[in-house]
Amino acid sequence: MATRVLMLAVLFASLIGISHAKDDLIIEGVYTENTPCDTESTEAKAPRVVIQPDEIQHSGGVCSIDSRRQDDKDLVMQVTCTFRSGAVMIAEIAFWRRDDGTVGMVQRDGNYEAVLYKCPD
Repeated sequence: MATRVLMLAVLFASLIGISHAKDDLIIEGVYTENTPCDTESTEAKAPRVVIQPDEIQHSGGVCSIDSRRQDDKDLVMQVTCTFRSGAVMIAEIAFWRRDDGTVGMVQRDGNYEAVLYKCPD
């Protein structure tokens, strides 16, 4: 359950379009988790996450983005996730740009970590 919530927040997060300084991370878009985006296949092989300015949508539910801040090179979001089961979880998620161009994500108050791969627009 916590893994799904974190995945939502992270994927989502994946990545909100905020740009106050040149080093700020912009993450709004569509991502896959832990597997590169496959544009050739019609079947989803990896969980997809859609990050919008106010929410993150994922296969397990939706996370509203309550607040966000830039913390050095990390984009940190406080999210409230509502799962399809009806369960609700509050979490803090950090995102950062990795050297290979992907986005790292970690739930700061939990133990979930993932790599997000941006899909073409």
